[in-house]
Amino acid sequence: MARRTAEALVRLATPQTEWGDVYKNQLAQISQQRSGVKLLAFSIENPDNTLTSLSEIAPDPVAEAQWILERLQVFLRKTVFLLRGAFTEELSRELLAQLPQQSSQRQAELVVGDATRIFCHQVVLQRLAARGINIRVADPIRILALTINPYTPDYHCTPQRLMDALLKEMPAEHPPIIDVISGLRE
Repeated sequence: MARRTAEALVRLATPQTEWGDVYKNQLAQISQQRSGVKLLAFSIENPDNTLTSLSEIAPDPVAEAQWILERLQVFLRKTVFLLRGAFTEELSRELLAQLPQQSSQRQAELVVGDATRIFCHQVVLQRLAARGINIRVADPIRILALTINPYTPDYHCTPQRLMDALLKEMPAEHPPIIDVISGLRE
């Protein structure tokens, strides 16, 4: 449980993109003009003139991954992908299956609304980053504290034992951890 909690915390703390305003503006504009657009892509060289989109008409992860990889071949510099909706485990698996094993010279950033729309494990995000695709969020989540309650009817766990297990799994930079029952805090 401590490891899953730490992984969720890291995922919720996904870094913010510098393209957050573009994400919000473009998706709002596209939504008004053409409903059903799921993915947008542009090159950082010229965001306005390189904007392309993928419709949700065939929203399967294989087609989405192929479309992303095609854009990576077309644009010469860093490519930014704006994803409306969730970044799913299925899409992440397809990207990993279709991306070359070695890190590409071409770098990309895939932007989702916020970290609650990321539905894959942290190790998958790390593998994508190693291959040149970094996942970022338009709106970061600021986690002020992590609260715990060590009570469970299934087994006995002392507050200190749960706290120690969490601290062992947490990244060096983590919010305060507070046991809401005993008042123990770290």
